[in-house]
Amino acid sequence: MKRLVLVLALIAIAAKPHASSWVLRYSSGVRLTSPLGFTFPLEPGSVNYLTTGYTTLIAQSQSFSMTVQIIGSPTFNYILEPWNVCVVPATLRPYIEAQVPKRCPDATYTCAPASARQWSNPAAIELKEGTFSLTVPFTPERWSDADGVFGQNNLAGFAATLAHPRYVGMTFGGGCFFGHGVNVDGPAQFFVKEFAIR
Repeated sequence: MKRLVLVLALIAIAAKPHASSWVLRYSSGVRLTSPLGFTFPLEPGSVNYLTTGYTTLIAQSQSFSMTVQIIGSPTFNYILEPWNVCVVPATLRPYIEAQVPKRCPDATYTCAPASARQWSNPAAIELKEGTFSLTVPFTPERWSDADGVFGQNNLAGFAATLAHPRYVGMTFGGGCFFGHGVNVDGPAQFFVKEFAIR
């Protein structure tokens, strides 16, 4: 019975994504459209996190796959904070967020361990016009946490996030930060064409 439930869950998340099950978080000046996507916000807005609920155990033998499309070629600005001084292009990255203790609203709060948020690293999709696909295995050397610690250097924390996920999706950022947001200086649209954990 457990095997059947797991298979059904994987089929559900591998289907073509629907906007109703996704949420933009920590973002402003932007809203989701259907099919799943949005128009990149102009300054002072930003798009930061795009996630969907997912609470099925993730095995290290599985992979995170997605295909996205960007229409338009503005400047993608990631310097939204004066302390973001690193020179790294604007990107989106696969993201996993773990369930956290009840005293924490979510894993972005300091009451949660850094390992409760994991990003694909170094694999990412640079924000520019085109259609792009990315597949990242859930192996510890391919993911790092909110403190930049790779999974192989905190195997227990990485395993706990895979065992007890709360959200999966992607974040937008650049420079020093993977999820501190981006905005644009001209028209551009973003669409999630495919998304799967399998």
